[in-house]
Amino acid sequence: MKNFLQKIRYYWFGIFISAIIFISVSFFLIILLSPKQDAQKRGFIPCTEQLAQNLYACAQDKKYSCLVKEILKNSWCDVKVIGQGFSNWLAGRQPAPWSNYFFTPEPVPATWFDGKMGEHPELAIEHLQKLSEELDRKNQELQNRKEDKKDEEKR
Repeated sequence: MKNFLQKIRYYWFGIFISAIIFISVSFFLIILLSPKQDAQKRGFIPCTEQLAQNLYACAQDKKYSCLVKEILKNSWCDVKVIGQGFSNWLAGRQPAPWSNYFFTPEPVPATWFDGKMGEHPELAIEHLQKLSEELDRKNQELQNRKEDKKDEEKR
């Protein structure tokens, strides 16, 4: 026992750093392997959506400290999701501690484009292309009118 305590005292820093690295890699893998899309928005999905909105706001403010703050806030949100899973498991509300972030995702409904384009995103692209062509045509007509007006003024 005395020999064991001497080894811990001698190697405490390596043990501490190894534990931090193990926890960080585990945390990264849990988030990496969890579902990214779900109709009910379970698991880490709300945290990620909030992070995206906050990072967009930071990009408009052009503050780099804001980016770091929001990423740390997102990490804390992810830790809360893991902790909530553990507390739900202890309370008997779910079968395993990881059930709230490792699950079979429900597909997102096909009305992702506000129901305007139906079930096919490529139809939205075709619609945008048609609108772009119409805008180009109107711009060309406007340009032709300006040229005709200049020609009439020269006469």
